[in-house]
Amino acid sequence: MARAAAWVWLGAPRRLAARVPALGGIVGDGHALTAVPLLAVALPVACALAGFWVGAQHWGYTFIATESVFLLSAFVALGALSTHLALVTLVAYALGDFFVRLTVWNYTVLSIGGPSGDASSDDPFGGLVTQHDGLLDSGL
Repeated sequence: MARAAAWVWLGAPRRLAARVPALGGIVGDGHALTAVPLLAVALPVACALAGFWVGAQHWGYTFIATESVFLLSAFVALGALSTHLALVTLVAYALGDFFVRLTVWNYTVLSIGGPSGDASSDDPFGGLVTQHDGLLDSGL
């Protein structure tokens, strides 16, 4: 158990930080949990399962997670304890939301040099800003 805890909180973050230096602060946080090996191994698994479940079920909100003050507070408290755990939870939440709940993520694209605006358009940018429906749209 101690070897697994050391790998989750020390070995893997060191390797990841060596490859992506910008993640060093995120993945290196919370390593004090290795003092309790059972907790150090169980918490990432529990956070991943909880994040995936909340993302799949939309528990406590309708559209976005920030609608739920309780859920947002839980994410912030988890991030204060360990950004490593918060990152695991957030990634699992996004996977559950996208692949199980099948949420369509909208995005806006600014097409510079794209279609010229026509006078009848209500778009104040002259047709430069377009909205697409995630992976379901082949507009790009």
